[in-house]
Amino acid sequence: MISPSPTDTAEGVDITTKPRHSEDRALKWIGGVKLFQALVLLIVATGILSNIHNDLQASVVRWAHRLHFDQDNHFFSLLLEKLGLVTQQQLKQLTWLTFIYAIVFLAEGIGLMMKKRWAEYLTIVVTGSLIPLEISETVRHFGPIKAVLLVFNVGIVWYLIRLLRKQKKEE
Repeated sequence: MISPSPTDTAEGVDITTKPRHSEDRALKWIGGVKLFQALVLLIVATGILSNIHNDLQASVVRWAHRLHFDQDNHFFSLLLEKLGLVTQQQLKQLTWLTFIYAIVFLAEGIGLMMKKRWAEYLTIVVTGSLIPLEISETVRHFGPIKAVLLVFNVGIVWYLIRLLRKQKKEE
């Protein structure tokens, strides 16, 4: 009788390597974040699209009233002032850009949840390409949320690069 090799199991899984439960969890977690970002962007894009032919300032005032925001706030007044400068063409461009980003985040999220290597590369490229913009924005207008998001995105890129290097060594 032939004895099975150390890598043979009933499922055909290599039992000599360590389980990747923590890596799987991390990929699924990052994938879930990307899917959440895609959902938020789809909602934002749909909201922009539904307001292309409306008075943008009036729509924001209605929403602020519904959400009980202080409409006498200085920042709210600045927002309304800036919205008055936005053209219909700019809204259309913003809608398309938002939909495109949502689709990219959706692809990243689904790919990472399915543990696809191409999704790891895509996430590194897309997230990494936005880091210089995030650094610039955080330096110009510092805020704790911006700083946390920057650290979070740098951490994702670092983790995925480390994971890909580890996988390459194991091959």
